[in-house]
Amino acid sequence: MNPLVTIFLPYYNDEQFLSQTIESILHQTYENFELILFNHKSTDGSREIAHSYDDKRIRHIDANVNLGAGSGQNSYETYDSMQGKYIKFFCADDVMEKNCLEDMVNYLETHPEKDFVVSDTYFIDENNKKYDELWSESKSEIGFHMNMDEKEILKLLFMRHSPIPFPAVLLKKSDLSLEFLDKSYIHLFDVNLWAKLIIKGKKLGFIKKPLISYRRSKNQITSIIADSGYSQATFYEVVSAQNIYYKIKDFVILKTICQNSQYIDKVNEKDTWAYEFIIAEYMLSTVLGDGYAQNFASYWFALQTSAYLKIHDLLENDITRLKLEEKFNFGVKEFRKLYTYVDKHNNDKFKARIFNMYKLPKELNVFELLFLLLRQIYNLVTLRTIKKLLKGKK
Repeated sequence: MNPLVTIFLPYYNDEQFLSQTIESILHQTYENFELILFNHKSTDGSREIAHSYDDKRIRHIDANVNLGAGSGQNSYETYDSMQGKYIKFFCADDVMEKNCLEDMVNYLETHPEKDFVVSDTYFIDENNKKYDELWSESKSEIGFHMNMDEKEILKLLFMRHSPIPFPAVLLKKSDLSLEFLDKSYIHLFDVNLWAKLIIKGKKLGFIKKPLISYRRSKNQITSIIADSGYSQATFYEVVSAQNIYYKIKDFVILKTICQNSQYIDKVNEKDTWAYEFIIAEYMLSTVLGDGYAQNFASYWFALQTSAYLKIHDLLENDITRLKLEEKFNFGVKEFRKLYTYVDKHNNDKFKARIFNMYKLPKELNVFELLFLLLRQIYNLVTLRTIKKLLKGKK
């Protein structure tokens, strides 16, 4: 008899916390699962730790090469061997509460209309001390709450927020087709996955009690700051990932994520050809113009780039350009005005930051502040380069 749940746990040099993570899984009150321990070419003692557990529910897989942290290629290549009706992706430093699988399986079994479920989540430090704040509480500032419907969640994802904790999800394998698993993303694998599922009409449920402990460690933060390629990698992933939203053909979803668009009242469910324009123009004139993502500059400029390129491509098509001019009175002239305005707005915001006209977190040290400054300069140079390339094509 096949296990009902497949837990996919990749690890790479995680010897500090791997034992605790594995034991939290093996000691679940729900026992009908398989645990795939995927060794991502570890060079420390992680593989020995993983193989020290003698449990028939464990399957070991060793990668031939290391594909990079967070790569979806691992789950993509392992997908066919996953036997469970439900799949749970998990991280090698996080911890399950004893009743995690039982509560999640019970929820999906008793709510067949739902395709995936997410629980609330604790935060813990390197010493397993719980923070006072839960995941849901930490996300309240972006408007998240655990009664939101899928369209509202998609709007947060569209605005590059991350309202769903990756290790706190259980989903139906039948809904997880291979097309949903991006093989190259490092930072945005999960955010893109949730967006694809919702756009395809999959339904999300919530369990309002914490069933996972998500680890926040100084090593995670330090490694991100020290990684000179982090901002660049995130930039290009956001540009790519934003393309999923241009595939939206549901008018109700469009109205939800672009509800303040100046053009939304000029389209209806039959004008699907115009949805890409509505989304791209909204990102430029409304989301970014209102100062969205001021604390995440690489996201901010990546969203701009995605929108610039999309509108540029629409205007390059003679048929679409004429449609846009006829329906919205929008053409090349309006496009140039739009990105000139947004670029000036962004430069003003950048200058305000440099001269300390908004408050940076007090806990940042001088090296972290220097990193943020260099990242801003990099983003401005990148954006101007892209604009020159666009102008050169015209």
